[in-house]
Amino acid sequence: MDNIWIIKPLKENLFEGFKFDKKFKNFEFFSEIEVSQLENQRVYLILEPQLFFVEIVEIPGKIREFIRIQAENRVKESGIFLSPPKAIHKILETLEVSSKVFVFGMEEKIINTYLERLRKAQARVEVITHKLLSTFCWFKRVFAYKDISYPVLLVILDPTGIWYLAISEKAPLYGKFSPVDEFIGISSQALLGDILTLKDYLYRFFREDLKGLILLGKERENIGKEALIEATKLPIINLDTSIAQEAYIYPEIFGAIELEPEFNFLPYLEKVFLNQIKWIEKLTPLFLSLASLNFLLGIVFYKMNSDLEKKIDLELLSMRKFINEISYKLPEESLQKIKTYINLEKEKETSLKINEFLIWLSQNWDNNLVLKNLKIENVGNNTSKILIDIEIRGDFLSTQKKTDELIKNFGRYFKIESSNFDFSGKENKATLSLSLIK
Repeated sequence: MDNIWIIKPLKENLFEGFKFDKKFKNFEFFSEIEVSQLENQRVYLILEPQLFFVEIVEIPGKIREFIRIQAENRVKESGIFLSPPKAIHKILETLEVSSKVFVFGMEEKIINTYLERLRKAQARVEVITHKLLSTFCWFKRVFAYKDISYPVLLVILDPTGIWYLAISEKAPLYGKFSPVDEFIGISSQALLGDILTLKDYLYRFFREDLKGLILLGKERENIGKEALIEATKLPIINLDTSIAQEAYIYPEIFGAIELEPEFNFLPYLEKVFLNQIKWIEKLTPLFLSLASLNFLLGIVFYKMNSDLEKKIDLELLSMRKFINEISYKLPEESLQKIKTYINLEKEKETSLKINEFLIWLSQNWDNNLVLKNLKIENVGNNTSKILIDIEIRGDFLSTQKKTDELIKNFGRYFKIESSNFDFSGKENKATLSLSLIK
């Protein structure tokens, strides 16, 4: 999944939006996207229900779970929804005995409807949010380092309606949608009336004077800016020409790229599942590299042992021929070669045991372990004694935990004759010494 689709609904199974690469540097606009095109794709979904709840409220207490319950109740008790709503909240400020909280809600059935359609198409939905929330995030990103006085009114002028979003530095203050007659288009008088009403509302309820306007959306170039400035007595904030023009037409799409986590309406279990998938995706290359390392170590050890075996076998063949020739007598000069034969047989047996042990050991290794010493002795009766010293890097708790894991793993295949754990706080490492019997 190298691409991310950020989309918003047009009709039941039809969307519009952008396909981005995974770094969000390159993108392509699609005016129509069939739901079938989103199979096995990562999807950010922007919803545009005209009925929504937005408020900044002071909630008693500081406990997060308690704040969440009160925020949800605030949305439910608003009485503006025809079906059960779903709420999100963001704690803006913790006061002495209360918390200042931003609360936003919309009908849950809208979320579930589109989520189910995308699930059926086997799309991987990672974000669900409202147009106003992602637009706020876009503004924060684009104007983060600019000297702007708040509050500011964002006006998104689309062919089907006008979205108004009054924002402070930390959160949206107020939002509104006004439909546009498709035959008449955007009325300058209606636009002016809405802006003046919102200007008055902000002063009455927040004791804040509106400081400026930003015009966005598909119809933003069709508005008489000079007349608007004169009538509202508000400056229009200039836009950065270095930013892609598509971002000014679809701010909600580009805002979803850096959406604040609190603004994601994706159900909790979906978020947990996605986090698990992301962890698996991050760890998979590591697992593969470790598996490859183990495999390569096995091949190296096998090759080393194989070369040694061939050398030993040649020597043994020579010794056997020699012994056959002198089977009826043993001259003094032949004794040294017979001793060599016996020693080579022992070396072959020991080398095979070392090879098997190292291959097993490589499968139970990680980057925090250093092999300091390894010795394998043949103690008779097909029994080997293994003396091993392992350096474990980390603090006391992590090295002790790793020691327990190592002893448990060794205990499955060997009899542990003795063990010793020595931790050095100064060097932040431990040494585990084991005596094993196989």
